[in-house]
Amino acid sequence: MSKPLDLLKLQAQIPLAVWRSRAENFDMIEQVSGIPLGKSSLDEKSVTRCCGLWLSLLGLLSFKPACLRRSIIYTELLRRHGHDARIMLGARKNGENMRGHSWVEVEGRKITFSPEGYQILWGSDGDNHG
Repeated sequence: MSKPLDLLKLQAQIPLAVWRSRAENFDMIEQVSGIPLGKSSLDEKSVTRCCGLWLSLLGLLSFKPACLRRSIIYTELLRRHGHDARIMLGARKNGENMRGHSWVEVEGRKITFSPEGYQILWGSDGDNHG
């Protein structure tokens, strides 16, 4: 498929991924992590940029998904466009409090925002990182 057609396909997939991400649970993480890698002419930067733009625009309408929901959305779209995206879950202790966070990695590289200091507890790569 050509790049313009792949971009059009991605634009159609984003609202569907946002809608499907509303489940925000481990079943949904397993579902998106099991999506077969698609074929696309889009590099991972194009996919993440387009997805980020959509989420920013939706933010103007008061839709600000938590990190897990964003991770589900990014993972689904990256995998559908041929990139082996994985959801990672981590935690860190902040004084008396424990904080959790999720982010997306492709081939060990962080694709979405991940603050420093989080210990990986689980990854959709099947490894128990804890």
